[in-house]
Amino acid sequence: MSDSPFRPFELPTSGGGHGASQRAADAIEAARAAQQQNDELRGQVDRLQMICEAMWTLMKAKSGATEAEIVALIEEIDLRDGKLNGRTELVPQKCARCGRVVSLRTSLCPYCGAQNFRTTAF
Repeated sequence: MSDSPFRPFELPTSGGGHGASQRAADAIEAARAAQQQNDELRGQVDRLQMICEAMWTLMKAKSGATEAEIVALIEEIDLRDGKLNGRTELVPQKCARCGRVVSLRTSLCPYCGAQNFRTTAF
């Protein structure tokens, strides 16, 4: 048994705390990488938003569509998964032959082997 007193809130150190220093440095590097990835994704989202706005502006000018129509259509699309939450989620579809749920990753029913084609490009 050790002669040192039990200290439940102290972390054990070995090698002068070098392991903790390395873990801290690794965590800082991982945080920097995550921040860089987040910045890149934010840039992509911003660009997609501009592209959508440009497409909507063209469509509105060429077709005479209104803001109310696009807002209603956005809500309709949002509700396709049964939730009005500003997101679209793919809903698993049932096999046309046997009625069981088919994975979103495949078009073949694992139960009856029927070919099930996606009903939307999205």
